[in-house]
Amino acid sequence: MNIPQQQIISLEYTPSDYYYLTNSADLPSTNKCTDLLTTDAPSCEGATDPLILQKCYKSELCRNQALVEQMYEKRGKHSKADAKLLDFKSKYQFEIVTSINLGIGIIGTLVYIYYNRNE
Repeated sequence: MNIPQQQIISLEYTPSDYYYLTNSADLPSTNKCTDLLTTDAPSCEGATDPLILQKCYKSELCRNQALVEQMYEKRGKHSKADAKLLDFKSKYQFEIVTSINLGIGIIGTLVYIYYNRNE
């Protein structure tokens, strides 16, 4: 499916668009985030205890941070792939032009030889 260039929408994000950054004072340390996301994950469903709710809040901040880092990593990989594709296309077009020039040169040489063979 060919999508016209005008219809492609690029969404750019600034770091301040993410909740974990606007509330970075509440974000636990890296080690604590790792613990909250793996072994120490609280059960937040129906919790009313303020300590559990605070732990749930910090766990979600860590989860948000991990998802944003994952998104940045994927975006970086996509931009590298796009650069490789553009490089490949430019090399391909250069080779096409080179082949056409070589073909024109061979045909020109054959025409010259044909018309000047009896001299």
